[in-house]
Amino acid sequence: MGIAVIWGSTAFWQVRLHKQLPLVDGAARLSLIHQLMASNWLRTIVWSFRGAFLVGWLLKLLKS
Repeated sequence: MGIAVIWGSTAFWQVRLHKQLPLVDGAARLSLIHQLMASNWLRTIVWSFRGAFLVGWLLKLLKS
C-alpha cells in the first residue's frame, strides 16, 4: 500500500509539476515549488512509516 502511494504521488503529481516548472515564472513558479515540497512531505512520511514497519518486522523476526 505504501509503495503504491509513493509511486502514485510521483507519477501523477510530482512528474506533472516538474514538467511545468520550466514553463512558468514568478508567483506561478513559486506555487509549483510549494506544491512539490508538500507532495515530497507526503512521500517522506510514507517512506518513514514503511521503514519503521520493516525495522519492527525485522526485530520481531530476529527474536523468534
